[in-house]
Amino acid sequence: MSEESTIWVVVEDVPESTSISGARDSIDTGGGFGSRITEKLSSAIKKRVQIDAFTLKTQISGLVKVVGDVFNQAEQQTGMKLSEVEVSLEINAEGQVSLMGTGSKVSNKGGITLKFTRQ
Repeated sequence: MSEESTIWVVVEDVPESTSISGARDSIDTGGGFGSRITEKLSSAIKKRVQIDAFTLKTQISGLVKVVGDVFNQAEQQTGMKLSEVEVSLEINAEGQVSLMGTGSKVSNKGGITLKFTRQ
């Protein structure tokens, strides 16, 4: 990949979670003596990867077309003009663009926010 046709993106690489299990012994005086304990450990590692600029351009162009269709469809179906659409995107290590949903899991992630306004 040549330097001009690539873009650096910081992504989170989430490795497989590891499980640690064991049993309590006589040192533990709390309740549940003898019961098994299982703890799942997982951590996300941020890394910097190069993605193909053409792939990213193609993905975002498709999104722009869909947003344009949403503007037109809103006017055709309701007779009202949609004046603005704001979308948040996430880019993975392969250059795939995904719309970010709502909820606490994505609120602390980075991404791209695009605001489309009808002229």
